Amino acid sequence: GESTKQPNFAIDAKEANSFVDFFNGMQAPQAQTIRFFSRKKDGDYYTCHGTDALFIAQECFRTMSVVKYIGRNNDLSSVAVSIPNFNSFVTKLLTEKNYRVEVWAESRSSGSKAAWSIIKQGSPGNLESFEDTIFEHSTVVHDTPTALCVQLLSDSLGMHVGIAFCDNTLKTIGFCEFIDNDQLSGLETAIVRLGARECVAAEDKVRSPVEGSKLREVLERCEIVLTERKAKDFSARDVEQDLGRLVGSEVNKLQVAQSENKNAMAAAACLIKYLDLMADSSLFGKFRLMQFSLEQHMRLDN
Repeated sequence: GESTKQPNFAIDAKEANSFVDFFNGMQAPQAQTIRFFSRKKDGDYYTCHGTDALFIAQECFRTMSVVKYIGRNNDLSSVAVSIPNFNSFVTKLLTEKNYRVEVWAESRSSGSKAAWSIIKQGSPGNLESFEDTIFEHSTVVHDTPTALCVQLLSDSLGMHVGIAFCDNTLKTIGFCEFIDNDQLSGLETAIVRLGARECVAAEDKVRSPVEGSKLREVLERCEIVLTERKAKDFSARDVEQDLGRLVGSEVNKLQVAQSENKNAMAAAACLIKYLDLMADSSLFGKFRLMQFSLEQHMRLDN
């Protein structure tokens, strides 16, 4: 049970209607995403709405009595979440339930319409924005979450798989490229071996009938969350320069890597964008580049 008193979600009719209109017009998020809305007007707490509210009531509060309904037809389910509960729920969502989290805040706008924008987001493989919360509220010691980017290309030889991953604590960027079988067993081995929590892939690959369905099957078996990014994020045009900055002195390793690992380098390009590694210049020169070899980790199956 959560010990703290439930915040009172006080909202006048006009404001409620305006919020409901905004909420109903929002683009649906990727699967397994919970949105929290920061309420700072009277006290400091968060709210969740719609199916998110029902999920939080069931999974976190374990009672439906916390659900209120707002709006002109009283039809938008809402749950208020205190700061202590927010901290423990977010930790649980990201580290145990493999959900993504978005935090939205109102940006003061001209006119009477509600204008909200994302101020914070995290996912099982990208906890950076919630690191302090998780560090304080987690009951278990977590290995570094690893986000894995995958680029797939199928041709007459089979399925070419390029992967790139980052361990932010150990400051390593790893990559690996191999030809896989139809079941993507090599990719599955890599996911398990690296303890990946999240897999990032290009939209066009995820939607493709062959690669997409195989990839989803593997991720479902490994129980890790799939994040789709635009195909252009996998463009390897700047990857040499970006990796060069992140790894500093190891740049000669890079030229070899690039020529032989085109798919892995495309995956690395996306990884750098997804984790926003170029935004923090204090990281430059701090990473090691690591070639991960699947052969060393393969079980010998007949």
